[in-house]
Amino acid sequence: MEFFKKKRIFLDHASATPVLKEARLAMEKYFTDEFYNPSAIYAEGVKARRDLGAFREKVARHLHAGAKDIVFTSGGTESDNLAILGTFEKAAESVLLPHLVISELEHPAILEAAEEVKRRGGDYTIVRADEEGIIRPEKIEKAITKDTVLVSVSMAAGSIGVVQPISKIGRLIREARKKNNSSYPYFHTDATAAANYASLNVDALSVDLLTLDGAKMYAPKGSGVLVVRPGIELSPMIVGGGQERGLRAGTENLPSIAGFAAAFDVAVRDREKESLRLLALRNKLLAAVQNIKGSFVIGSPDNLLPNVLAVSFPGQISEFLAISLDQKGICVSAGAACQSQNDSTDDLALRFSLGRSTTEKDIENTITALKEIVMRA
Repeated sequence: MEFFKKKRIFLDHASATPVLKEARLAMEKYFTDEFYNPSAIYAEGVKARRDLGAFREKVARHLHAGAKDIVFTSGGTESDNLAILGTFEKAAESVLLPHLVISELEHPAILEAAEEVKRRGGDYTIVRADEEGIIRPEKIEKAITKDTVLVSVSMAAGSIGVVQPISKIGRLIREARKKNNSSYPYFHTDATAAANYASLNVDALSVDLLTLDGAKMYAPKGSGVLVVRPGIELSPMIVGGGQERGLRAGTENLPSIAGFAAAFDVAVRDREKESLRLLALRNKLLAAVQNIKGSFVIGSPDNLLPNVLAVSFPGQISEFLAISLDQKGICVSAGAACQSQNDSTDDLALRFSLGRSTTEKDIENTITALKEIVMRA
């Protein structure tokens, strides 16, 4: 019988996070209440609707947005799809060939939605990152045409952790709208990877649409948000009811929404302290990696999220390194987790993403294991 099971070290928080205690407690009351349909007119339904409104206002405050701007979804994938396809379908009513501009670092939910736009008769342009993993605003400006209806650039690429100049891109897009005397292009950012570590003031960021995913924020999986700013018109992707401003039909999942709001509270409360703690641990890992001959850190360390480090070991297969670390009880990602089954340049790197459970001992053990594996390979 195994009395002392060795702790596994989880360094893949950019792909998924455990649900916080505060989020679980917020959800529990709705698991025991069978009458939480916010659309119902009886007393229990009215109370559920009030609760839903309170959660919407709480999330909105953290984003410096209006409560009416918050559309609850089933997660980041749905939010991204609603932003991309919802914009395209609405724009197609007045624009002959709607065009998108997206960065090469986007999540598959955006990249594949762009492909769907093309299948439906639109088009898109992919903007490449520079050698530091940054999407330069001038490249975005150059890619915008008179038919561009949406630009989508993630606040920080989950695969490599590079923080993007979102506010600069946003201001540039607003100037493009003025120049063309048009309401387009809209500007969308997927802020999922950055939500735990960066301020998400939608006005300061100059964004029209913003995606959040509870699975990456210590909230329940299956919860998410799309911020839709006033004046932004989308076509719904799920029809059948008037919920969520008519943009997302279906009875709202009140337990998951309660958990999302509670987890967001904690993220905002602990943002500065947790960012500093993880930055120190990440830098310890960074220093050790840089001492491994042949290693290459992707992105400037001064421009990365505090919890992410993507490293390439030329001549070595990242999947082999990830499996070898797994055998030593350490969970990391070989490239972006959502793309791990596909061919991608992201798969050339190991991604270490730290989180609330990460300790200094975890980093020390990871450094030891990594050195042993790389030297042996």
